[in-house]
Amino acid sequence: MSRIRPHSAVARAGGLLIIGLALTACSSGTSQEQREYAVPERFCGTAVDRDGLAALLPPGKKLTTREKYLDDKKLTERCDIQVDGKLVVRTSREWWPKKESTDWFATGKTRNDLGHQADDGRFLYSDYEAFGKTENCQRTTGAYEYAMFTGIQAYSSEHRDSNAMKDLIIHFTEAVEQSSDCD
Repeated sequence: MSRIRPHSAVARAGGLLIIGLALTACSSGTSQEQREYAVPERFCGTAVDRDGLAALLPPGKKLTTREKYLDDKKLTERCDIQVDGKLVVRTSREWWPKKESTDWFATGKTRNDLGHQADDGRFLYSDYEAFGKTENCQRTTGAYEYAMFTGIQAYSSEHRDSNAMKDLIIHFTEAVEQSSDCD
């Protein structure tokens, strides 16, 4: 029959407690990742609500943007925002027939139910996507009238906030209306 000496049981329990505390400290976020990049005021030439957009951006070292037009006539512009090479947010500005609604425009961009609307359906949004239609950004080409539509989609954020997305799409759409694209 083996006997446990009292001081060795206390030593073992103390050792286990120290190991447990060390593991807890490592997993409790004492070494959380941080955002090492600055959130700019403009993405691909368009002003954005920095604070609202910052909530959607993950921690990381480097933020890059890439602007691209999807056609020769520059009717569709996308701005991909990447953190450490991973797409995290995409903004879009697209010319579509003026007679169409934001709902029609968003149908081709998302498979999800947006669930919220503002300004009589001019803005549609969920907790991580938002779409809008400009009021004063129009152009005529031949017999066709176009209006600029806007979009913001967060791809890798765990942050979900429909009110923030509403504010973002309204601010972004107003900035697009004031841009040189609408002159």
